[in-house]
This record gives sequence, C-alpha cells and structure tokens, in this order.
Amino acid sequence: MHATINNHFKLLDYNPSYFDIENHADTRTSDDTVQTNGMSATYKLAGPTDSRIKIDTKTGWIIEANTHMELKGTLQLLDNPKIPGGMLIAMDMTSVSKVTDK
Repeated sequence: MHATINNHFKLLDYNPSYFDIENHADTRTSDDTVQTNGMSATYKLAGPTDSRIKIDTKTGWIIEANTHMELKGTLQLLDNPKIPGGMLIAMDMTSVSKVTDK
C-alpha cells in the first residue's frame, strides 16, 4: 500500500551525551488500487504514530527509541472471480516497538 506520513519532530533536550527527540506523525494511505494475491484492493487507513528517540551526540546512532503506532480503517477487495461482489474488511493495527543500542 502507498501512504503519506507527515512527521513533526521536536528537540526536547540536549546534553553532551545525547539528543532527546519527540516525534508525532500522521499516516494516511492513498486511494490507489493495488494488487494483493492477484486481487485488486484499496486500503483506507489512517492514524497517529508517537515516538521518543535518544540519539548519541558523538556517533549519531540511536541509544533508545520507543514508538507507538495505530492505524484504523478498511481494506476493500474489489469484485473479482475469487470474491464476487468484493469484500470490505475492517482493520485496526497497533504496533509498539523499542530499539536500543544494547
């Protein structure tokens, strides 16, 4: 699926060891029709992503990053021989991730 993601970064703190950054992103899928398992489909999903990231000031590498993403909406499978009349599927996805330098 294709999506547009608008990010808004904010520097919360800086010290000799790390940068502390907050990010809020809004994701919205495009209305493009894509092929999935030989079927035409349209994703209509949107939602926020919030992150907190610490970056090492000397190396530029991530020390720690915590991200929480939520996407909600539908997947529409268009009319095809496998699914006559098509199908509308409700989707609700949540992703929580943590990255560390360990």
